[in-house]
Amino acid sequence: MKFQESCEEFCKENLDLARRTLEELVRIPAFTGEEAARAKYCLGWLDNQGIFGGRTDGAGNVVWRYQPENPDAVLVTAHLDTVFPMDTPLKIETDGDILRCPGISDNTVHGMLLLLAAKYLKEEKPKLPYGLILAWDTGEEGLGNLAGCKALVKTYGERLLGVLALDLYRDKIYTNCIGSLRYRITAEGDGGHSFLDFGRENAIAGLARLITKLYQVNPKAGTTYNVGTIEGGSSVNTIAAQASMLFEYRSDSYDELERCRKELERTLEEERLGGLSWTAKLLGERPCARNVDAKATERFAGRLSGILTKHTGVIPEPASASTDCNIPLSRGIPAICVGLVRGGGAHTSQEWLDASTIPQGLSALIEILLSMGEVFLSGR
Repeated sequence: MKFQESCEEFCKENLDLARRTLEELVRIPAFTGEEAARAKYCLGWLDNQGIFGGRTDGAGNVVWRYQPENPDAVLVTAHLDTVFPMDTPLKIETDGDILRCPGISDNTVHGMLLLLAAKYLKEEKPKLPYGLILAWDTGEEGLGNLAGCKALVKTYGERLLGVLALDLYRDKIYTNCIGSLRYRITAEGDGGHSFLDFGRENAIAGLARLITKLYQVNPKAGTTYNVGTIEGGSSVNTIAAQASMLFEYRSDSYDELERCRKELERTLEEERLGGLSWTAKLLGERPCARNVDAKATERFAGRLSGILTKHTGVIPEPASASTDCNIPLSRGIPAICVGLVRGGGAHTSQEWLDASTIPQGLSALIEILLSMGEVFLSGR
């Protein structure tokens, strides 16, 4: 039976299973760092479908390998975590084909599609000239710092032909990554009474002065900075003894991100000449791409775009984002992130998914998994 026929039959026969799996998985809370329950569900799901050999690694990733004996492999990831706290109500609201629930499209649906793809591989047993490492990984969101993907690349990096991250939506193809540096910057002083000790350094005022300096920098295109939160002080009549902020740089350039790091260090040294003490704790670092084969990336993007357009009717536009791909790209391994479905409202309580696009996304994913030889092994 030709691939197209077997794929269409598989998608049709497993559509109810896909919907049921999605609804079960999205109801399991999985804030970054607390993905264990979802990982357990995925392992149980694989076992129940007769897909044996799945395991969890030290980072909490669920990993299943297809043709593990092959020395060359493609890693495919879908992150388990969401941005929503563990006590967030996870009720699915249905409006026709539109399903609304926190985390449903970022990234629960792709975790479900990867499970179904594993089922296809197990049942159809296609012979491929490479192995596949399917991973439901941890720590992709927020300050998870891509912990799961770091562990995967550390384990399998030497054998990886490329990496495909399943995330976000089908209208974009993320061929470039955005790196970031995230800090908690704290100012501390003696504090005191607002009248009796007037003139002492105020930590809040010092923090405001630092922010003003940092915001006077005119960043290059592709680079941004942001103060996300500020906290400190104790009362209206107290000179604040402590104040802190969460601050980040983002850039698509490794060199520019390093320049930002040095600029922050220089500015803090200037402030340390005053009456406050300063600390800058690096909370998170997502690396930029370095030394990636441009031709391999072009072939990869072209193949992915063609398959997605064929199955979904949507031509994905090139874009940049911070995803699991940051890690392999920083190691020079070709990596691209794509979405397989129509959705929106990511990171909001009104996050939504068009369930009618699930069959298209699944068929596209299966063809992608079977087509990587044309990208990475042609010409060998």
